Amino acid sequence: MLTQIGLTLAAMDRYPEAIDQHNAALSIIHDSNHPLFEAEALNDLGATLRLSGAPQQALEYHQRSIALVRELDHYEHARAHHELALSHYELGNRQTAYAHWRQRLDLTTKLRTRQAALPPPTDLTT
Repeated sequence: MLTQIGLTLAAMDRYPEAIDQHNAALSIIHDSNHPLFEAEALNDLGATLRLSGAPQQALEYHQRSIALVRELDHYEHARAHHELALSHYELGNRQTAYAHWRQRLDLTTKLRTRQAALPPPTDLTT
């Protein structure tokens, strides 16, 4: 809930308040010991920091997100690489940005391929 409030505030260009909400969410989620939720909150905070004009600061949060979900094969891993690419691009690090976009593409392709290989859901009404 707090992350959603943070995203809404960021969309309204109310970055200081958004960052406060994301930090509050992170402190609660961190204590829950759920790496996927924490990775999502880290990515949300990083994206808000980048949008607020602090792409250098955002890098740390996306890197922390990757450290949490690297082994999970989840979309948040790809999202972290996407956000790292955007931050590096804004900082003028074009080659590093490209490398992260490439990693994002590789991960999303892998995730989609695996999802496409799953059998279709069975009809539970019969």
